Amino acid sequence: MQLLKYLVLAVAGLMLSPVLKAETDTLTTAFDGHWVINEELSDDSDRQVEKAIKAGGGKVPRGKKTKGRYRGGPVEQQLYDHLSYDEELYFSYQEPEFVLRYSEGYERVFYSDGRSQVVSTSRRSKPLDFSFAGWEAGVLYVESKPLDAGYILEIFTLINDASQLQVQLQLEPASFLAPIRITRVYDRVLP
Repeated sequence: MQLLKYLVLAVAGLMLSPVLKAETDTLTTAFDGHWVINEELSDDSDRQVEKAIKAGGGKVPRGKKTKGRYRGGPVEQQLYDHLSYDEELYFSYQEPEFVLRYSEGYERVFYSDGRSQVVSTSRRSKPLDFSFAGWEAGVLYVESKPLDAGYILEIFTLINDASQLQVQLQLEPASFLAPIRITRVYDRVLP
């Protein structure tokens, strides 16, 4: 009787897998394309950095508040900069490979097939940031370990009938005592 139960479950799983794969493929390709930041709907990255500095007990420097004032620094922190400041994003998914391209040719490549070690890197430079990706209910989760030994969680969600891409960031640079939380919204650029 147990054998029959497992056999029925296995056959049902085989019958459903093409349907589930087709739904996943349609969803994942919906993320593909060129996206441009929507400043009105996105958090101000500099303000979010300042909130984290204050939450960690630090003091925010006084003076002129220019846009992008916290951008820049050592190569170990370039991933944080691209995620929180770049205004364009090119998203490509060819199972199991994700490619995200940012400004200045910065490119991240990572995989969703359960590889034991997955890398994200700008192909123009040697340093590697380790990233792991997975889908859950139409949402892409990416966890990264930047070169500075910090932590990043990115949550990618399509909103407004897939005309916009919302990216929720939790950035935890090793030099910060509190996480930086930023929500960025991108508009799809139609071909």
